[in-house]
Amino acid sequence: MNKENKQITKNYIFNSIYKILNICMPLLTAPYLSRVVGAESLGTYAYYYAIAHYFYLIGKMGLNNYGTRQIAKTQNEEERYKTFSSIYSQQIITAGLMIIIYAIFCISQIKVNFVIPLILGIYVIGCLLDIDWLWCGLEKFSTIAIKNIIVKVLTIIGIFIFVKTAADLWKYTMIMSCGMLLGFITLWFGIRKYIKWRKPKLSEVLVHLKPNLILLFPILASNIYRSMDKIMVGQISGAAELGYYDNAEKIIYAISGLITAFTNVMLPRCTKLLAIGNKHKCYEYIKIAINFLYFLIGGMAFGIFALSDRIVILFYGNGYVNSIILLRILSVTILMMIWSEIVRSMWVIPNGKDKIYLCTLSVGAITNLIVNFILIPLYGAKGASVATIGAEFIVPCVQFIFLHSELNYRKMIRNTAPYLISGLSMVFILFTLSNSLVNNVLNLLILIFVGAFVYFLISIVFVYILNRSLFEYGKKTLSNYIRNNK
Repeated sequence: MNKENKQITKNYIFNSIYKILNICMPLLTAPYLSRVVGAESLGTYAYYYAIAHYFYLIGKMGLNNYGTRQIAKTQNEEERYKTFSSIYSQQIITAGLMIIIYAIFCISQIKVNFVIPLILGIYVIGCLLDIDWLWCGLEKFSTIAIKNIIVKVLTIIGIFIFVKTAADLWKYTMIMSCGMLLGFITLWFGIRKYIKWRKPKLSEVLVHLKPNLILLFPILASNIYRSMDKIMVGQISGAAELGYYDNAEKIIYAISGLITAFTNVMLPRCTKLLAIGNKHKCYEYIKIAINFLYFLIGGMAFGIFALSDRIVILFYGNGYVNSIILLRILSVTILMMIWSEIVRSMWVIPNGKDKIYLCTLSVGAITNLIVNFILIPLYGAKGASVATIGAEFIVPCVQFIFLHSELNYRKMIRNTAPYLISGLSMVFILFTLSNSLVNNVLNLLILIFVGAFVYFLISIVFVYILNRSLFEYGKKTLSNYIRNNK
């Protein structure tokens, strides 16, 4: 394993930890909270958090992608200093404006529920301090992960200590909001080693506004079908229905965090490759990513589909039976997320194809909104789940329309066939075995082990038959890893 691949592997491991902690922390506490707080209170939190998250996103604009890309492009320290100073100055302006508008929103909620949105204002304030884009651009993913592990662990401990009943919803909100703010603050530790402030001219600040706005709109579009559905379910079907939906989504987005952990690592890497004109190397990384993520994450998606009933009951309790069908429907979206995330983060954004990025996610958001308006009044959270599938399906389809002449989709799709066949085979076996086993933790672990074994074995056989070069590459990589770590 060469130095470059070792660095990618290290970054992926650390970024996976960071993303999993960010996304999975609510998931780790969900079994406890679902029992002591209840679906309705959790639905109330999810509703107001979805609103606060929009203010946070607009305050930070498109910096997760734009800031990472610009920092990755810098060729020397002085250029990095100036780039950071001008971009962060723009962040101060937009974040400050959003904080003021959010305060007005909180005042408007005085007669409804003033406490929860007010506490979530702490999280909105965090958009002033969130500079993870700097560390991502520097490919210092270990810095982000290590600093946030302690914060996330403290947050989890705080939830178990202080949240005891549904009346403690405000405590839960306070712990979550302060935890996120503290995580943002830790990003400033050690910054002097890489950044020195250079007072920017107004023109140097404003030059980032247009490209940042372009990248903001697709982020908002993406969050329309990842947050707006919660707002609509809460408004139309009630807090309890939203609680069932939110708990099902937590599991899905925990898994999808592994996808974004990988693509976030590859975004600055591909940006640097394309900046020097090495498109071939970038395309090779895309092919490897498709195979790696479909093998790893695709297997998890099929496993969740097969074991949704057991996962929900054991994880959340008998009061969340309504989440089973929602989890099963939403598990399908993971397979589509893999395509859209890889193409977006490893080709579209590094190539500066921001209009394609905007167009694809806008079409997905519009599709989601239309289907939500039609199905949520009729089917509640089930309708929102179907709308999510529609949105996640349409995004890679639109990407294909724009990029089929640049990327060899036929070959990449053919390479995913082994994992789809393996996944469907695993689902059939798990459905068959599940009927003869009672629902307890031991049997769930047995089913997971059997499913993983079947999936892995069939995948290896098919890859060997259909894609011998990939098989040999994987064999060589594994051999090198074992040799280097003896």
